[in-house]
Amino acid sequence: MILDDLLYLRGCLFARSYFESAALNRLVFRKKGIPLELRYYLVSKQIWENEELLLHCIDLAYRSAIEEKTQKQSAVIRIKDLPNMNMSVERALGKIGIHKVDELREIGAKACFLKLKQYGKFAPSIKLLIGLAGAIEGYHSAVLPAKMKQDLINWYNSVG
Repeated sequence: MILDDLLYLRGCLFARSYFESAALNRLVFRKKGIPLELRYYLVSKQIWENEELLLHCIDLAYRSAIEEKTQKQSAVIRIKDLPNMNMSVERALGKIGIHKVDELREIGAKACFLKLKQYGKFAPSIKLLIGLAGAIEGYHSAVLPAKMKQDLINWYNSVG
């Protein structure tokens, strides 16, 4: 990243350790007056003037970023980590046999809602139905498309 004509390299995973051991300065961003240290490191004059070292640092930052992305993609996502979901919803879904995000997506919001209603120990609300649909689609319930939200409200009113 270039900021104010200065080159910063992202320091994730093993690149971070290397950059810190090389005493590179971290980028500090001020948000509402509060300083936040970001995971970007200023390329020092010493590194900038040594082409071999500069290329090594760039390659290290690149490989670390790729590795971090790979790790994030392979991480298991729990239901509670989806938009609109929390531990109590995850536990309730677990009691009706839905334990994984893929299962939730496969079954769908309406079927999950009906299963929760049939289980009898929960009083599922329209808010939960909209939250489930948003979680499946990757939206926060506040930004769920209006047509989808209206369809869910109509369906909820029809199943009482």
